[in-house]
Amino acid sequence: MLASAFKKLSSIHVLVVGDFMLDHYTIGKIERISPEAPVPIMQISGESCRPGGAGNVALNLAALGAQVSLLGMIGHDDYGQKLVDSIDTSQINRETLFQEDSLSTIVKKRLIAGSQQLMRLDYEKIEVLSEKQEQIVIDSLTQKTNVDVVAISDYNKGFLTPNILKAVIHWASQNSIPVLVDPKGDDFSKYRGATLIKPNLKEAYLASKLGKDSSIDDVAEALINQAQLKSLVITRSEKGISLFNKGEIRADFPVVAQEVMDVTGAGDTVLAVLCFAVGNGLNLSEAIELANMASGLAIGRLGCAHITLSEIAARLLEIRTDNKIFEESHLFPLIQALKTEEYVICVVEDSHSISLNMLHHLKELKKVHNNAYIVLYMDESDSSKEVASTLSSFNEVDFVILKKEGLSHLLATLYPKAVVFLKDDKLDKMVPIDQAINILASVN
Repeated sequence: MLASAFKKLSSIHVLVVGDFMLDHYTIGKIERISPEAPVPIMQISGESCRPGGAGNVALNLAALGAQVSLLGMIGHDDYGQKLVDSIDTSQINRETLFQEDSLSTIVKKRLIAGSQQLMRLDYEKIEVLSEKQEQIVIDSLTQKTNVDVVAISDYNKGFLTPNILKAVIHWASQNSIPVLVDPKGDDFSKYRGATLIKPNLKEAYLASKLGKDSSIDDVAEALINQAQLKSLVITRSEKGISLFNKGEIRADFPVVAQEVMDVTGAGDTVLAVLCFAVGNGLNLSEAIELANMASGLAIGRLGCAHITLSEIAARLLEIRTDNKIFEESHLFPLIQALKTEEYVICVVEDSHSISLNMLHHLKELKKVHNNAYIVLYMDESDSSKEVASTLSSFNEVDFVILKKEGLSHLLATLYPKAVVFLKDDKLDKMVPIDQAINILASVN
């Protein structure tokens, strides 16, 4: 079950390797046509910069709660400094994002009026790395430790030379680290040794050298043989995502989108979630389901959206209420889900005495705390699990945590608005969080 897989997620370390560039957004509105020529006049209201290309994959991973390190090479120029500054606001390790005087930082400038992208201006000069620059990158791999997964984001801008690709994939293989690739170009043999490659449909047909009338299964088989892959994932726009394992029938995962606003960066979202899931030991089917859900959320927004575990958790809750229940030993996804929310922890001291009267108290608590989330904390015995399953079906209950370590341990991880104690089917007492922590500290 996808919910069970989601609850196994924890923070991992991802090395993002690839073409880093700067995304520059100019926002405004158009209300008239120029008297000088039949062109619209855009009144500028704001501008912003953020990491693009492989940098967008890194931002997606950071939003999921991963530790992220970068490996790439950009220009030692004004745009490069803007890129570095935007990365530094995201707590991403850029120690091996090298700046070189001989290179120019690639920039994508987008003009956006309302919810419509009017034009994109590309500033790019594809430059071949010198042998010395290649060696700087390859030597830096020896500095990398405790990496759980490698994400290769190839935009075909010159950084991922055959030597660098070969070195990264070999280093990962030697250290038993999975490598997931978002590819470019017409020859995927350069990714030989990777764990998984994720092209879109157009890229897959191009690299396979097969005609448009060929079946997608034939295309996948050609690519698997070309790059000597065990698995291949092809994103197919409105048809969702297809998984191909060598020698097996393909598995199709339909798209999960409520509204399509902008597909910009959706592929980066898919790569990020796949890496996060695979790095956590989820199987590929589970990883793709999560990635599909995240991409569905991403294309419902304008620009490069960065989907959080909180948003994925909310989407899962829309599907099934038993997704609300978490074991205390696997709280990472819930912590991410609650990170920007206000919530109250309700300690259920006796799950055997629960009745509908308690739900009345929970409803009142929501009112008192301005509709804050209600998180129940209760024993994890078999009988309590049955009660938890019932309680999770009520709108008044947002999440349930099954107790294992104890309240003091929980409050070292979570920081709710208040702690409420429910006893004998009624509200026993409510304690502000700081007071609760002090009481527990004095007891221990």
